Amino acid sequence: MSESYWVVVVDDDTFALKTAKNLLGSEKIRVSAVKSGQDLLSFLKKNNPDLILLDVVMPEMDGFETYRKLREDEQAEGRRQVPVIFLSGENDSSKEHKGLLIGASDFIRKPINPDIVLARIRNTIANRETIENLTEEATIDQMTGFYNKASAEERVMQTVESGNGILLVVDLDNFKLVNDMYGHDMGDRVLRAFSVVAKKNTRSEDVLCRIGGDEFLIYIKGTTDKEVAHSLTKRLNEGIVRECHILMGDGFEIPIGVSSGGVIVPAGGDYESLYHLADKALYDVKRNGKHGCAFYDDEQSEDRDELKQDLLNDTGRVRMLFAERGKKETAMAVGQDAFTWIYRHVMRSPGGRDSALVVFSLKPSNGDENPEEEVVDSFLSFLQSELKADAVIHRLRPENPIVLIPGSAGRNPGSADGPVSEKMDRIIKRWKMTEGYDDTEVKYGIN
Repeated sequence: MSESYWVVVVDDDTFALKTAKNLLGSEKIRVSAVKSGQDLLSFLKKNNPDLILLDVVMPEMDGFETYRKLREDEQAEGRRQVPVIFLSGENDSSKEHKGLLIGASDFIRKPINPDIVLARIRNTIANRETIENLTEEATIDQMTGFYNKASAEERVMQTVESGNGILLVVDLDNFKLVNDMYGHDMGDRVLRAFSVVAKKNTRSEDVLCRIGGDEFLIYIKGTTDKEVAHSLTKRLNEGIVRECHILMGDGFEIPIGVSSGGVIVPAGGDYESLYHLADKALYDVKRNGKHGCAFYDDEQSEDRDELKQDLLNDTGRVRMLFAERGKKETAMAVGQDAFTWIYRHVMRSPGGRDSALVVFSLKPSNGDENPEEEVVDSFLSFLQSELKADAVIHRLRPENPIVLIPGSAGRNPGSADGPVSEKMDRIIKRWKMTEGYDDTEVKYGIN
């Protein structure tokens, strides 16, 4: 028997308590003894034992009534259920039947047989651990430790019933590019890093759920202050960028971040309604440049005014850039700042979510880490000549050119050039045929 087991014995008979305590103590089991049902209920307010041995026949409050009140307290306070084994000196099968019927783990008759009581304690605790493990597997996302999609509705609605709060639908911006450029193992490490960041920036009473590959729910309990959600989103953005730089080095330049859409609870309802409203707000954030937080009823918020001002500023910069290049019909190659302005401008424009962000990876077949400068320059020039004037090119890292194809030109299968993936395949094929760079492997990812 494990030393870590902790059993509470409840009996109004002092001799019976001493007998049980001596028996269990000899097996290195931690034992606590109480003399009434009310004492047990008070004891459990601050303690969390592994099992309760509960006498059926006691004055004032018998074992069955104590059991009923115990389960009511556990449910009301959100505590896990402690397994209970009933003890009785009466040779009454109806009491045994009643005890098992109301949910007790077992029923033992007095006087206690040491071998029987020890075996049943072992079995009861082992069964509880098995059930808890199976329950955790069914409700917990193994990657992040958050509640999974199957249990999200139940957990959120349980918390909603206890009072006001904020429901956030949270999305990792441009996460797909991490998988495409660095591989799925690195993507998994980023998800785990995000879970650590999220846990550090929320409280134990808040609810964290993973409902998709890079989509999450966060329920912030006990507040309707929107600034709390805006502040949390800001900290999540700062944290995930910091963690990605640790994981992938200072050269990491993917525009990773966090977008969140929120709804104040209560706001009309059930889980599906709340999720729908928060998701609408998330769409608004995505449409307006990502990396921020909005609420579904935020039409006149200061944040939206600031967003509009940012949009005006970026629009002015973008117009100036395109004016400076004249009437060229090929794609425009730009630096980091200009690419950021254009990217935000495109994503905030109508049809922005239909845009395509393509990241290329060039790797020499001879095993070198980076391709020669001449190879990259040749590929960039070829991209520029092959793409239309609305496309924008930036060299994200030495081996990673990045292309933004705005609006419907990025996704529309019915366009003259076909889907963007087919277009990129054709460009790569023509580049290798034309320039003769067969010793350079070219891959790409689309976000």
